[in-house]
Amino acid sequence: MNTISHRLFKNSSMIATANVLTLLIGFAALPIVIHFIGLSLYGVWVIVFGLVTMLAIFDFGVGGTFVTQLSMALARHDTRQARQILTLSVIFYLALAALFSPLLYFLVPSLPLWLHIAPRFWHAVKPLIPWLYLFVFLSQAFSAFTSLAAADQRFAFVSILGVLGQLTNSGLLILLLIFHLGLPSFIIALYASWVIPTLAYIVLSLRILKQWPFTIPWPLPRPLIVQLASFSGWLQINRISNQITNEIDRILIGIYVSPAAAGVFQIAYRITRVAKSFPGSLTGAILPVISHWEATDNHDRIRQSFRDASRYMVALTFFLGVFFWSSERVIFHFWLEHHYQGEFIAMALLTVTVVVNSLTAIGTTILRGIGKPRLESYYAILNALAKIAISLSLAARFKLPGILLGTVLGTTLGSFYFLWLFFRYMDMTWGEGLWSWVRPIVIVSALSGIATNILTKQVPLPPGRPGSLVLTAAFGIFYTVIYAYGLNLFGFYRESSDVERLTQILPRPLLIIGQRLHVLPRLSHTAHI
Repeated sequence: MNTISHRLFKNSSMIATANVLTLLIGFAALPIVIHFIGLSLYGVWVIVFGLVTMLAIFDFGVGGTFVTQLSMALARHDTRQARQILTLSVIFYLALAALFSPLLYFLVPSLPLWLHIAPRFWHAVKPLIPWLYLFVFLSQAFSAFTSLAAADQRFAFVSILGVLGQLTNSGLLILLLIFHLGLPSFIIALYASWVIPTLAYIVLSLRILKQWPFTIPWPLPRPLIVQLASFSGWLQINRISNQITNEIDRILIGIYVSPAAAGVFQIAYRITRVAKSFPGSLTGAILPVISHWEATDNHDRIRQSFRDASRYMVALTFFLGVFFWSSERVIFHFWLEHHYQGEFIAMALLTVTVVVNSLTAIGTTILRGIGKPRLESYYAILNALAKIAISLSLAARFKLPGILLGTVLGTTLGSFYFLWLFFRYMDMTWGEGLWSWVRPIVIVSALSGIATNILTKQVPLPPGRPGSLVLTAAFGIFYTVIYAYGLNLFGFYRESSDVERLTQILPRPLLIIGQRLHVLPRLSHTAHI
């Protein structure tokens, strides 16, 4: 395995491990949180948090350029430009917070009417909105320091701080709820889990730049201004469209169904998010590498990276997403010891959304890495508009299923439109870029998921979490064996490259056993084993 591939694998592994730990911590905390504040109040918090967060997307796309611009600056050893970008981030977002504050002042009184929030819930959440608003913009202002660490490929540092931040947030939140502080616990936990990692990132920036990270941000070099203007303009469109796509479900559910239904949606979303976040670690690792290749005119590697990275990410996304859907009955019983109305349909439709969306993840990352997000903008706009139109047309009559079906159809339409644009831009055929490798994944996922789901329906649920955990693990093993055997049977693997990568992940005895059971590819002579 060459140096670049090894580094990508190592970085992806670290990010993936951190994502798993972060999500597990959040999973462990959620049942306790709902126990103390109830599903309806949790749903109100989710809706309001989503609305306030949406204000931060109107930043003209500046925030989304940081990893790309900082990666290119470090590749050129231009520390002055890196310092200008860091300083500009802080000044820009604090100014943006001041600019949008009147909008928040006029918007807040209308929220309980729009979202059908009961007065007792509104009295609990209203005093927290200014603090939530300030947190959103402060975290955005200093996010460029996280981008600097990613641009310098300090993924171990980023991963550790991410886990510690989530641990601090969840631990402090639970502690404060135990002492009956109610919703203010969320705000205190947010600030506490943000301050310490941010200070750590600033200290790291001193080591990377070998000087104080803040400077006078002006005058910016003309090429940088042109890059920021063109790149951030398209990225602003992307961020607004993506944020609408991500947050509109909560808002529509709050308007057309109820805050409790928004809570059910959020629970299902957090499960399916694992299927998105864990494989998504590959995009976080590949982005600075793509930017480095672009800065050094290594375009052949950029094109070659798309197919392999997409194969692995889509296979893992389908594997996790379909398992969570097929075992939803057992997972909810283990996790929350309770089942909610609408959970199965929410899991099913969100799973379809996640797996379809995974088809575009590497392509959009490559376009961002080379500083050309224009094609992603077309996709994001179509996705958002289709989703809103379809969801609104179905929401009043079909409630939660109608809203989520709009998400599925909008995502599908937008994703395939993006792939068509991307393949044209990269001069790739559909067969080369998608059909040749996605068919075995879809077939195997469908067969494995249906078999597992049928089996879960036949087995009675045991009392208590320990029995449910054992049952979940048993279904997981059953599903994994069928999925792995199916991929091998339907010719997903490319022997030489895939076995070499598997040797980097699996212990030698496990790899040999997998080959003998025909769930992993076999070579007549396997190198590096």
